[in-house]
Amino acid sequence: MLDAAERALRREGASVSMDVIAAEAGVTKPVLYDRVGGRAALADALAERLAGSIVVAGGRVLQGRDTMGRAEFTEVCTAVLDTLAEHRQVFCYLLQVGSDDVVARTVALVGRSADPLTGLLARFGPRDVDPERRRTWAHAIVGMLNVVGLWWISSPERSSREIAEDLVELIWAAVSSQSRVP
Repeated sequence: MLDAAERALRREGASVSMDVIAAEAGVTKPVLYDRVGGRAALADALAERLAGSIVVAGGRVLQGRDTMGRAEFTEVCTAVLDTLAEHRQVFCYLLQVGSDDVVARTVALVGRSADPLTGLLARFGPRDVDPERRRTWAHAIVGMLNVVGLWWISSPERSSREIAEDLVELIWAAVSSQSRVP
């Protein structure tokens, strides 16, 4: 069902109807609702999947590394932006579904990516930083990546690498000034 939803989103855009998603999945709309629980539940499942893709993309960059320098951090940010671009319509869909509860949905989406980033900051970042401060940093970084990613995929005049370098320039000074990161 999620594969069908993603195909329909890529083809039709973020305003795709549940009817189109059901047709793409080869089921009726009642069957779709029965299996995924409606539009909000579909969005939750797609958000979980997108967050997983982001974590995997960032993890590939750091695989086998014991440290994370500025270059690796730039690569992680580039991987996140590339993943958002690859799943552009899903990302846009997630931001609009349940508009009456957009704050809770956005916080949940950011949290799905920020929690693993908090772990990365604990592993690679400053050792003497309070865990709650790391969590704040992770949410801020993911929030920046999401908002900048949304802006960038709407008008990608520059490469994801260039955008990541701009973000890292902003973030790195603050994080590295409190860190033993090279």
